Amino acid sequence: MSIDRRGQLRGSCQLCDCVEYELPVEGHNCSYCGDPPARHQLIEPEIETESNNNAEKCTDLNEVPASSIKPRCKPWENTALGWINCPTRPSGIYYNSILPEFYQSFWPFYPDQKQFKKAFIMERSRQLNINDKIASISKKIKYIISENPACVGKFMISGDHYTPKPGDRSIIKNNRDTTENLKVLVEMIESEVTNHDSSLFINSGRKLKSGRDCHHTFNNYIKKELATLKTQLMDLNNSLDKYEKKYLAIWVHKNKPSRISDAKRKTNNKFKSEKRRKQHMLNKVLNVFISLGGDADGDYYSPTYGIPQITSLEIPLEDLTHRYLTDCLELLVKDGCFAESALEDVQLFLAKQKRENFNSTMA
Repeated sequence: MSIDRRGQLRGSCQLCDCVEYELPVEGHNCSYCGDPPARHQLIEPEIETESNNNAEKCTDLNEVPASSIKPRCKPWENTALGWINCPTRPSGIYYNSILPEFYQSFWPFYPDQKQFKKAFIMERSRQLNINDKIASISKKIKYIISENPACVGKFMISGDHYTPKPGDRSIIKNNRDTTENLKVLVEMIESEVTNHDSSLFINSGRKLKSGRDCHHTFNNYIKKELATLKTQLMDLNNSLDKYEKKYLAIWVHKNKPSRISDAKRKTNNKFKSEKRRKQHMLNKVLNVFISLGGDADGDYYSPTYGIPQITSLEIPLEDLTHRYLTDCLELLVKDGCFAESALEDVQLFLAKQKRENFNSTMA
């Protein structure tokens, strides 16, 4: 490999114009850098025309418009570093937007592609997750102060002239619950960011670790956003207190518990009695099932819940003295708790009991 007349080593061209350009004959490439001829230009002397004697024209057959020449990529625009080519999703666009700052902060201290990409993926996911949470909180706050009928924003429009209505108590309560939940979420994010930011400093806590400027800058930004959200929630909570006081001052008698009517009390007692009766019957069925050798699981005895069927009776049915034995056996047979010889014995026993009951009735 020789030196050209400009003192440059042949084969090290950076896609600049080649002085020693060789016309493409039988597919020959440029003798200067070895690239195809279409990558270079050959400017010939001026050619005068009848239409314009002063016009300048490039007569190189391989001329490429400047608009079609791709600009040189920036150092962080590399997929090996976590760059995403032509992203379409919002997450991909956000990842590419923070990569330049992260590259300038992290790469000078950790110039390894695998280590850089791993650290960048962790940081971009952390930042996107926190940003999504903050955006969700801001959206809910805007909803609470909106003019939606279920929000207190409609009260704020009236200002000091707000007049409580009977149904406003539930609106105030629901909005207060939402506000308290948002406050807890803000405190959780603040604690998470504070702990992460503390880990970015060396043990003395005065000097930032190498390559952590991007992390620290984002944490400071989030702290300011959280402070703004906490102020908004505090103001909203104060407004809710004011509206609740006005409501109680006018509709306090509406908050006293009313007496339950006799009909409603009887209905409630009926439901409770029916529930107790079903539980008692369930306990009796379980006792019979276990006495016959069944393996119940809590309140479950049916094969539907994976309980094994009884194939043989451990004790004769005549030895059982349960008061509701017949009813319990009928329920167990209906649920398919018996099989093989046990099922035959139970069916014979039930048939015998029916005959005895019929004979006693006829007598």
